[in-house]
Amino acid sequence: SIVAGVIGSKLPRFRLFGDTINTSARMMQKGQPGTVQFGEATMKYVDADKVVDNSTRPNNGIVTMKGKGDVQTWVLNTKAAAEEGGVKPDEKRKSALSQMIMGQSVQETQDDEFDRMMDKQLAEDESEFSAKEEAAWLCWFHENNMGTFALRMNFLTFVFSCVTLAEVLHMEHIRAYSKLSDNAKEAVAIKGDILGKVPARWRLFLFLFFRFATFLICLVWSVLANSGSAWLRPPVPDFGQLTRRQWEEAGRHRRQVQVALVFSKVIICILVWLSYNVLILERRNQPYSELHRLDYYNQQFSLVFMMAFFVIINGQVVLGFSSLTFVALAIAFMAIEDRTPLYVSMTGRVVFVCVAILGSILAYEGERTSRASFRSKVKVEKTESRIEDVLTTLMPKEVLKEWRANPGTHPVHVYKHATVTQSDLCGFTQLSSGRSPFEVVSFMGELFGRFDVLAQEFNIYKVETVGDAYIAGMAEPYLTDQHSAVRVVEFGLAMIKATAKWSERLRQRGEDYKDANVRCRVGVHHGECVGGIVGTGMMRYHLFGEFMSIVDILEATSKEGVCQISDACRKQIESEGGFSNSIQFEERKDELKTSKGEVHGTDEVGGTTFLVYPVITEDRVRNLEEGLSELQKKVKDLELRTSGEQDDE
Repeated sequence: SIVAGVIGSKLPRFRLFGDTINTSARMMQKGQPGTVQFGEATMKYVDADKVVDNSTRPNNGIVTMKGKGDVQTWVLNTKAAAEEGGVKPDEKRKSALSQMIMGQSVQETQDDEFDRMMDKQLAEDESEFSAKEEAAWLCWFHENNMGTFALRMNFLTFVFSCVTLAEVLHMEHIRAYSKLSDNAKEAVAIKGDILGKVPARWRLFLFLFFRFATFLICLVWSVLANSGSAWLRPPVPDFGQLTRRQWEEAGRHRRQVQVALVFSKVIICILVWLSYNVLILERRNQPYSELHRLDYYNQQFSLVFMMAFFVIINGQVVLGFSSLTFVALAIAFMAIEDRTPLYVSMTGRVVFVCVAILGSILAYEGERTSRASFRSKVKVEKTESRIEDVLTTLMPKEVLKEWRANPGTHPVHVYKHATVTQSDLCGFTQLSSGRSPFEVVSFMGELFGRFDVLAQEFNIYKVETVGDAYIAGMAEPYLTDQHSAVRVVEFGLAMIKATAKWSERLRQRGEDYKDANVRCRVGVHHGECVGGIVGTGMMRYHLFGEFMSIVDILEATSKEGVCQISDACRKQIESEGGFSNSIQFEERKDELKTSKGEVHGTDEVGGTTFLVYPVITEDRVRNLEEGLSELQKKVKDLELRTSGEQDDE
């Protein structure tokens, strides 16, 4: 059995813990290159003809392992296993997504995971924006439209100028402003038109006045757009840094610009409509055969106005709800067409209103698409942010920059000056025995979480966690911004102190934890190593070399609650100016022995090692004396209670 869970805030990974993991590591360490070695528990699931005969192996397959003693092992016959080949088909039904990818027919079920995922996604896409999301989308929507706003307004201004000039020249050529006739019927028809009483000599002037007002409005918007007006196109705010009042004001400002734009469009439509009405002398209800030549132009200008109306309402993007204003305006135009010179047939009126409705539908669909795009954009940004956070915890920032600049490569760096520390939790295995998996992972999370905070405080790069071992260090760029052996050792001492405090607080939780006595031992080494990104999946930035083996020995042979450093590390510390008055180190005289009894020579760690201790000041001595006095009182009380119970018996 194993215990698994996500541990720590820096380099968060799904880790496996327990005796099974430790045993597999021992099997690997004691195994021969090119072999797969396993123990008795695994042998139960392997066919006897698939393993190498132990009689042909040294010591009949018995291997001495750290903390295990003599262990019977077996080695897989890789040739026989490879010849068998094949795997049992997986009878478990694949998900709908997997079936679709593999080109298989999808088996419909009510609880398909892909269906549930898609239903949840669609529900999120159709959900309403919050007030803050609405304001953020409105700013994004406005900014996207402003990108082509100036070009659109310039084009509209130019088109109106050209069309106006062409219409003036054309009507002047056919003398459309002269009096048509003195026919009594025509005089009666003129009296019924709203603009029919306008004298012919004023029509050209009014036409030019309406078109000039239209041109002026378009020109103002063009100038605002081309000049980079802060009112029309304010900077896009960072909503993560804004207060509620600020983002509400940002959304309100964009709505004000939208209202001003829609209002301007309405005014432009009215002015263009008036200009075409004064361009035509009159409208008469009479048979087609009796129409005057100018009535044909009347119908042509009705079609031109319809096209102009469509261009105006769709020239710049507006919100779906705001676009309903143009539908109401189109209905109003067609409702009074019988009292204006501009002639539009009943079919034409229906088409005109439908054009306005079509424009509103397009605006609504555009807004809906924009909202969906914004929601997708936000999701992508959140995902990228999470990926960025994960990447910055998986490798140093400078390494990440280099890797991004050269995708597909595996950066490698040689560090001439690197100081790495490795810690191990003594007594943690005993504490974990009999505990639930949740408790074990919780313990690891609490301790390594404290170590992560300390690493951030000391600007130490967390290299790796292996079981209950925590590896971190400093070096010249790219690993860290600066290198300091002193800070690495201080970090090691801080881990020891943090573990002691955690263990003390754990004992205070109750009787179930009264025997908890977890302590930390630390090893620190200074020297040269190589760093690089390994693999293509779950990539990590690792450190390699004999350097790391020395760190492991220094940690394994250190004493509980003590930090052991190599001679190279001591020399580096002295070159940096040494420790402060609160830390001292002393040469180690005894042999280097692990907690399992393995002995290592000083030649394996580069010479004599040194033990580092915090200096015990007078205040610290006083606190220790007070704690000792209190402990003696508790022991005395316990003895009295014990003796009293014996007397009662």
